[in-house]
Amino acid sequence: MTDLATAPYRIDFASYNAFVGAWLKRTYFTRRNLPRFLLFAVLIAATSFWNSRGYADTIGMVILALISILGGLALSAIVTYAIAPALIWLWQAIVYFTAPLPKRLQSARLNESGVEKAVGDERHLTGWNGIHDVVEVKKAILLFTNRNCAMIVPRSAFATPRAATVFFEMAETLSIRAKRQVTSTENI
Repeated sequence: MTDLATAPYRIDFASYNAFVGAWLKRTYFTRRNLPRFLLFAVLIAATSFWNSRGYADTIGMVILALISILGGLALSAIVTYAIAPALIWLWQAIVYFTAPLPKRLQSARLNESGVEKAVGDERHLTGWNGIHDVVEVKKAILLFTNRNCAMIVPRSAFATPRAATVFFEMAETLSIRAKRQVTSTENI
């Protein structure tokens, strides 16, 4: 197998934004976020109901309880699935525009050993066991090194769209192979 390398590139905002979108999708808009959503809803409903008690008769209290629950669910959904992701995106936009790394010239190379990322004169090799997931999005290829961090390789770093696809497929294949090897040695 030969090495696959990118042309030198800088991470553009569209590629960085693609990473933030992929991270939000895999981290925030999942079932793992459901407990947070429900906790917010219960707290909001309980607070709303507690603060309004004593203002109505029995039927009014039932209606008030239902309104508190529905209001709690609606406000919780807005906070959990709209405001929080918007704040995360805003924070990441600030990081992109203030951090020096995206503006530095970079390159990436895949081989049997792992992913070699070069930034300026520095080179860092991440073995395939250190790549947790490989994700292809419209503007970039993302090599996640943990749940929250990824090496961003913009599609503009490749001469053709086919070269980007080959890079993604090779990264995905080698990452899966490394995971299978770890699993098979654990089962011995």
